[in-house]
Amino acid sequence: MKILKKLLYGVLCIILLFTFSQAAEEEHCVSCYKTSGSVKIAWDPTTTYLNGNPIPERKAVRYNVYIRKCNENMIKKICNKTDKTEYVIPFQERGKYFVGVDAVYVKKSEKSWSCDPEKCLNKDTFCVEFE
Repeated sequence: MKILKKLLYGVLCIILLFTFSQAAEEEHCVSCYKTSGSVKIAWDPTTTYLNGNPIPERKAVRYNVYIRKCNENMIKKICNKTDKTEYVIPFQERGKYFVGVDAVYVKKSEKSWSCDPEKCLNKDTFCVEFE
């Protein structure tokens, strides 16, 4: 009977940890936009290198766009080196996603994700749910 109680307690702890870890990830979304196919995102142009020095005007800055399912680590690049500062993301698989953008000049910049308040306008993080 004690073994059964310990086993049940262990399973309950694992379920609670899984639930809280999912809730913690979801907390990073201030908003969740629902879509039935695609969503348009936009960002400010990159004007400085990571060290703060300005990027010369003659240098072409390109952007990569990524998606990552909430609660998963697999990142999918969906746009490679666009010179635009907006992109329409087409979704093919249902789920909740974070979107990410990085700048490409001489070296790649760090990715900016929609779940990072420091990278979002007014610190309003968001995800996109494809239904």
